[in-house]
Amino acid sequence: MHPTEETTGVFRLPVFTPFDTEPTNAYVLLGERVGLFDTGLKHPQARDDLRRGLAELGLEPRDVDVVFISHAHVDHHGLAHEFSEAAVMAGPEDVHKLQDFPGHVGAFARAVQRLLPRWGVPASLLGALETWSVSMAAMGDSVSRAAGLPAGEVVSGFGDPWTVLALPGHTEGGLGLYRETDGVLLVGDHLLERITPNPGLYLFLDPVGSGLGDYMASLDALRTMGISLVLPGHGRPFRRVAGRIDEIVEQYDLRVLDVQRAFEGGSTVFRAVSRLFPGVDTINGFLAMGEVFGHAERLVAAGALRRDREGEVDVYGTAPGERRAAGGERRDAPDPGAAGAESEGAGGGRREEPR
Repeated sequence: MHPTEETTGVFRLPVFTPFDTEPTNAYVLLGERVGLFDTGLKHPQARDDLRRGLAELGLEPRDVDVVFISHAHVDHHGLAHEFSEAAVMAGPEDVHKLQDFPGHVGAFARAVQRLLPRWGVPASLLGALETWSVSMAAMGDSVSRAAGLPAGEVVSGFGDPWTVLALPGHTEGGLGLYRETDGVLLVGDHLLERITPNPGLYLFLDPVGSGLGDYMASLDALRTMGISLVLPGHGRPFRRVAGRIDEIVEQYDLRVLDVQRAFEGGSTVFRAVSRLFPGVDTINGFLAMGEVFGHAERLVAAGALRRDREGEVDVYGTAPGERRAAGGERRDAPDPGAAGAESEGAGGGRREEPR
């Protein structure tokens, strides 16, 4: 796969991924300096794809001045450690995951091991998570020098200036780069043309929470920005921005109604997922549980569901006497150029694998 200049000074390099998505897009930003937006994961074929694409542009890894990481999923940052002469920048809430990648994978696995029993997952299914953790840890390396890139900062030296956007939801610290002069947005997995990203689990909350609300609110904010071209983390660039956002929101609004019905009479997250997605495999079942959990928490916040604890298991059921619409009211969308935005939202659609 050859590099393609998708817009002035921005070249897309498709990079191999073993996951059930299209190749990961790495983007080279050319100007007085050389930037790289995402890298692909630690895998011989991904490394070859990336280096071959750079070479076709007359570049070597040592020529890259800054590596920008859209979000801390390994198919986007797994090769960042190989750019030893470049600054590596990520969203402030994600940067610790790059600095100690094995530690992050281990912490994530332990947090989920504690969470799954609350969702009613049988003990016989918990072993799949340990296997997943081992495979994920092999797909990346730590970058101890990685640093946070705050929302609102202007990045110069790569053609016209780019503004850093906070895009939480898929991970806590997702970021984008927006070029106001022509409306181009480098967005990672936050906005894809044919896939709806799964909401992330926020490990810094106690108990663990969902990124679903943040994701919905940041979509609302993107709608108002006059974006002319989206350069996504997978798939080809696209211009139908408002229409795509509308499709995602509609998917979410329909899914939250299905989720509410799945909890009628009282149910665990695991049983609700079994009703909604019969026959789903273990890993995709985990993704589905994360999505349904996010909807359930939103419905609890809206007063449409009640969460009860039965031993160590959370059981969600219809809140007595409540007649609120599923999903309740959404807060005003945050400015994606401002850090720490919070919201209530809904989620759904085709899910992306956990990384």
